[in-house]
Amino acid sequence: MPSPAEKRSYVARYYQLMLDGSEPAGIVKSVEYGGTKGELLAQPVGGMPWKTKHIHNPTNDPFTIQIGMAMSKDFFAWVAKSWAGQVERKNGSVITYDADLKPMFEYVFKNALILETTVPALDATSNENGYLTVKIQAEEVENHFDPGGSAIQPVTPSRQKLWSPSNFRFDIDHLSGYDARRVNKIDQFVVKQNVKPVSTGPDWMYQIEPTSLEYPNLAVTFSMVSAKPWFDWHKEFVQGGKNMAKNEKTGAITLYSQDLKTELLSIDLRSLGLVNLAMEKSDATNAQVRRVKAEMYCEEMIFNFKG
Repeated sequence: MPSPAEKRSYVARYYQLMLDGSEPAGIVKSVEYGGTKGELLAQPVGGMPWKTKHIHNPTNDPFTIQIGMAMSKDFFAWVAKSWAGQVERKNGSVITYDADLKPMFEYVFKNALILETTVPALDATSNENGYLTVKIQAEEVENHFDPGGSAIQPVTPSRQKLWSPSNFRFDIDHLSGYDARRVNKIDQFVVKQNVKPVSTGPDWMYQIEPTSLEYPNLAVTFSMVSAKPWFDWHKEFVQGGKNMAKNEKTGAITLYSQDLKTELLSIDLRSLGLVNLAMEKSDATNAQVRRVKAEMYCEEMIFNFKG
């Protein structure tokens, strides 16, 4: 048996998500595993000066993955259903591969729900690659070391469909005089599925049940040159109190590939209402483009993966 000094360190190179058995869902950029934590109970017993401790109904922490646009259509369909409140549970695993691209560790999960999808800040000045972040909650997990299986082939950047947060467009309907080209930034936002743990009969582990779905507010920044339609809407909707459903807008966020022609993902925005409108800080000593930030609520977001 080799001594601990002779064992090679676990050096991971690739992480692959598998869904519903052995079906590959795609290579993920990173994974943050959750642990399994027992609920600690402390009870006084007899005349002892200390309490006895034991654990009760453990829960699995969520695990989080960062993904590009090369995941399978089935995976993105799972995300789309979570945004629509159509709760779907999945079984699968995340396999870690070593430097030789051979499986070295497998994190197996069962009855998993998508808790959060984070869309990163979209910025016209960004030159980095973009990734969505997905948080997943499973009812059962297992850790398998040296799971076996054959080596995988490396994935080339072109296959991964690298996407930059600078390649986006924000459209809003029925805003007279609006110019989509002037929106240069959308702040990061998160769509959340809230859940609660439920203790059921003799089951040792908690079951996870969905509760409410949360759509976030959106914050967009644009040039002062195109701000007048926004200020007109603000005067009517916020200051004038005309904020009925008929005064709300619809819109969309579209993400494009590197050629700026191919649509990768669109997010339809329903029932947009203006919450706040403010000019960003400017300095008379520095020549800079004057910009305005608008904050809007959104009652529904629809996830459309173009594939």
